[in-house]
Amino acid sequence: RTAEGAAALDSAARMLPAIDPLSPGAQSIAFGLHAQICVGRPRQLRDEVLALESAAREAGGYGLMPYYLLLAADAGYRIGEWPDAERDIDEAVASAEYSAQRGPLSIALVVRARLHAVRGRREAARADIDAAIDAAEPAGYGSTVLWAQAASGFLALGRGDAEAAIDDLEGVEQ
Repeated sequence: RTAEGAAALDSAARMLPAIDPLSPGAQSIAFGLHAQICVGRPRQLRDEVLALESAAREAGGYGLMPYYLLLAADAGYRIGEWPDAERDIDEAVASAEYSAQRGPLSIALVVRARLHAVRGRREAARADIDAAIDAAEPAGYGSTVLWAQAASGFLALGRGDAEAAIDDLEGVEQ
């Protein structure tokens, strides 16, 4: 039902220009737009959340920066714009740390871990995976813990350790 999903996402995206980028509604729409990845439109996601990020920054909404930047970075990672994605994710991590936002911090660390992994920086990837889990578990962000475990499986695959990858990814499946 990809076409139905894409149509719903298009409807949500049409709301963006009229919504205050600092409102909870904008944040909710941005997270909903993350599904652009599922319908094969990561470029559109990146463009939409960067527009929100720019508007929020202009309005002084620095507390929302981690959300918008981590989504933009995830989309950038998926379309191969790794230097831009790394710039965005580093800013998302720093902003989330500064504002003590555990949710966006834990997600941003997973995105950054995947970027490190794909660029062959295994130790940095492992450190971010562990930090993401440390931030997510006490807050009860179980889905982020699972996403971090999936990133660990991706990292294991990258170093040729299929057994470790299977262990990590089977843990995510359950």
